[in-house]
Amino acid sequence: MRKLIEGGNLTVSGSKGAQSATKLLTTKMNPDMFEDFKTCFIDFLLEMNDEYEKYSGRPIWKDTSKITSGNLFSGSSRTFFQKPFEEYSRLKPKVGDFDVQISDKIDKENFFEFLEGMVDKKVGKSTFYVYGNQMNFSQAHSLICASELFPGVGADYIQVDWEFVPYEEDDSSPTQFSTFAHYSSWEDLENNVKGLFVKFLIRALTAQCDLRDICLVTPKGKISNNALARQEFKNFRSFSVDKGIRCKFKPWLDENGEIELDEKGREKWYGPIKCAESNYTQSLPEFFQLIFKRQPESDTELKDMYSYIRLLKRIKKELSPEDIDAVFLQFIEYCYGKTPNGQVLSAFDLEEDKGWKASAINKFYEIIPETKKFKKEVDEKINAYYENLEPRKRGDMSNVKKKHSIDNGDNFEQDFEPVR
Repeated sequence: MRKLIEGGNLTVSGSKGAQSATKLLTTKMNPDMFEDFKTCFIDFLLEMNDEYEKYSGRPIWKDTSKITSGNLFSGSSRTFFQKPFEEYSRLKPKVGDFDVQISDKIDKENFFEFLEGMVDKKVGKSTFYVYGNQMNFSQAHSLICASELFPGVGADYIQVDWEFVPYEEDDSSPTQFSTFAHYSSWEDLENNVKGLFVKFLIRALTAQCDLRDICLVTPKGKISNNALARQEFKNFRSFSVDKGIRCKFKPWLDENGEIELDEKGREKWYGPIKCAESNYTQSLPEFFQLIFKRQPESDTELKDMYSYIRLLKRIKKELSPEDIDAVFLQFIEYCYGKTPNGQVLSAFDLEEDKGWKASAINKFYEIIPETKKFKKEVDEKINAYYENLEPRKRGDMSNVKKKHSIDNGDNFEQDFEPVR
């Protein structure tokens, strides 16, 4: 699993040395500045669109109306461009990054080379310019300087995440799954819950929805003896915000090409499936069916999966107490487990990290009070998690090992969602 650099955690080197993302402080803006910033940011994207078409022969976005409407932004970036100043700044006093969805049909190497060529160049009439970039698997990341017209509000080095996501066949807009996988519910924001926690919850649900007691073999057919193999029950499926839900294992065939069965007539031996060789489903009704063991009866039930608050209420209604316990403990593992599960979400500010996670956990306790029986155990895990953690220092490039890294898809699976 890759290192988290979204959510305002990016550091890049440029003409003024190593610089880290600054957070846009909406509470220091007024309504006019807020609207001006939105206009300038959209103008910057439209001009980048024109520049990329000159560079590559195709635009970044064929339908630019979806940029001006805000519909190609992810998470709370979308509501930044769609909500009025008073409503947005009340719930989002600061913005860590801006997430923009672009088609995964665009060549990643080519797009990154384009971004590198735009460093320190004024883009058309825009007052914004690219300071530096980093490529990380399924996304490109840029620091954008925008403080010239917007001083004192954290617009010095704004992080922009260029998210390569599946688009419709006509390449005009993201698919339903792309929108779902990068969505932040306004209802969650109103309850002080970050948008990524609903994806943590879906990961936990997926991991627990199909546990099986199976024996694992290596790709060469030898009996596995790693920690996963020694677990009594294996998480048979996984959820990725890039690709959807997949089955992680397949029956192992013997030398005659037959599936070996155990004494109860069940498939006995399984081997791992590489991510690149897996079949993923991106169908939301299939997600619902896998998790809740029934077909959704309405669009409203499907839309419950977009919101942490609504999904918790559905879990309380649909799952057994035992399944709820398993999902809760898995969710805690994604918040406070050992690497790679326990991601630090706010690299420069651990108190912010604590606050984000605590808000989500407390809402879990509130909606499903039965989980409070684990509170002592969870509190001990939280204390152990933060005991030896140190925040990253802004401008520190020591942990930035690669400026440019594009994954070949063999083993990579982006399990978490960028911070919203």
